[in-house]
Amino acid sequence: MRGRPIISTKTPKEIMIEIGKECQSCGHCCRFGAGYVIDEDIPRIAKRLGITEDDFRKTYLVEQKRLNSKAYKLKTVKTNSRKRYGRCIFFDEERKCLIHDVKPLYCRIATCADKKGEALQWFDLNMLLNLEDPESIRQWNELIKFREPITGANLEELVPDPELRLKILTYEIFSGRELKAELEKRRK
Repeated sequence: MRGRPIISTKTPKEIMIEIGKECQSCGHCCRFGAGYVIDEDIPRIAKRLGITEDDFRKTYLVEQKRLNSKAYKLKTVKTNSRKRYGRCIFFDEERKCLIHDVKPLYCRIATCADKKGEALQWFDLNMLLNLEDPESIRQWNELIKFREPITGANLEELVPDPELRLKILTYEIFSGRELKAELEKRRK
């Protein structure tokens, strides 16, 4: 790949995976946390481990909310009770990532080379943000207050109608049902 492309909300997943190949396999990311797992990752990893998808979820994943969406994250192993973080359950100091050949999309695209967190923003936007959920939109708005958004990730670009955006941010539109009704009303 010649030069690193500009990452935007519309960057294809295949390009993101190619960018992720910049990973030096140093294990830094894996020592201090674990990646998110999307639905399409689960069958591949479970098959590699020789277990059912349900057993994989129960044994290796923890369910969380991110951008008001259900998200799975690989469990961590804490080696020091005073620290809030731990290493990824699939990380081994000598052998590194034990599921490297089938690692989750998040782990394939997020690397130490991603200094600005662009790949993580891409992941959040394309895998977790729900533009039909006002709370998801509000949470995204809070996140981008603290970092430069990638191209296409400004709230004005995601919700171009200023009146609708204001109603979402001021909680005048509180739920997905209310948002759907507002959008239907505007289409008429």
